[in-house]
Amino acid sequence: MQNYLAVRQNLFGGGAILAHLSYVFLIVAMLMDRVLYLRVLAVAAGVSGFLYLWIFLNDRVASIWEVLFIAAALFQIALTAY
Repeated sequence: MQNYLAVRQNLFGGGAILAHLSYVFLIVAMLMDRVLYLRVLAVAAGVSGFLYLWIFLNDRVASIWEVLFIAAALFQIALTAY
């Protein structure tokens, strides 16, 4: 029983839900047939990944890469809208 609780804590505890959510957004984004939806979901993935990296892992370098990923997707959305 203790092993089960430890595995459950590793899978869902400590903000891991944000990490899972980030990958779910990326997978769903790849299934989109419209580029705008893909980019919006990519931004959502980047934001959830950033929050996980910044808050729970305290990984500043990877967080900056997530910010660059978000900025690139937002730039492309703005370019398309223009």
